[in-house]
Amino acid sequence: MTGLAFPRLSAKDLFGAEAITPDCFGAEPAIVLVAFRRQQQAQVDSWLPWLEQKHLRFFEMPCIARAFAPFRPMIDGGMAAGVGSDEARGRTLTYYGDLRKVTMPLEIRNRGEITVLAVEGGMVTGRVTGSFSDERARALLPRGDLDAE
Repeated sequence: MTGLAFPRLSAKDLFGAEAITPDCFGAEPAIVLVAFRRQQQAQVDSWLPWLEQKHLRFFEMPCIARAFAPFRPMIDGGMAAGVGSDEARGRTLTYYGDLRKVTMPLEIRNRGEITVLAVEGGMVTGRVTGSFSDERARALLPRGDLDAE
């Protein structure tokens, strides 16, 4: 999985500020939770307690087909209303566009569950799919320095 570059995409946080990936992740390690369907929010939410406990920088990245771009204010507004904090609104980056610009460079073959990526300096260093489990957390960060307890 290492060696994949996170694609350069124009996204917006839930305040409406532009965020260009992977630059917006910074040089430090970050976790990016990539989702393609509204129903996947439960999978995303399953990771949050562990990410917060480990004090990991993370971003939620809903990826939505270009056809829905005219509805962005309504969709993003609904997401913002459902998010409990400004911190969460700032780390939720919505991408509207050609989903192949996400799936192809990141080798995502199944949009039926979330893909969780460890990204450092724009490069993918770890990858798992689905809801949180200790096993997936260990696989995501195989260096062991941030292993799940």
